Amino acid sequence: MQQHIRRAQRLHDWMAERFGVREPYQYRAKHLRYALEHGTAGLAAGTRYDYWRTARVLAAAIGKWPDWEPHLRGPWTSPHPEIRCLGLDQQRHGYGGRPAKLPIKG
Repeated sequence: MQQHIRRAQRLHDWMAERFGVREPYQYRAKHLRYALEHGTAGLAAGTRYDYWRTARVLAAAIGKWPDWEPHLRGPWTSPHPEIRCLGLDQQRHGYGGRPAKLPIKG
């Protein structure tokens, strides 16, 4: 949990520096995408994936995840993007798995 909080703070800092947003309810998909593209550019694929997971939780917490999900796709959505790029993902790992545990606002 502490790692999510630290990553969320870094994402916020990157977005605040570039766009001047102060509150999570001011976030837009383009802000999170910018932070994922530019803020995590020099990080390892697994670390970028961790930031994407945190961005996903942030979007779900403010009730925007279903709408923003297509806009936040990128190489950071997998801890091993090279496997996905080579088309080996389905052969080695399949498409199954446990669904994400996201808060549901109803």
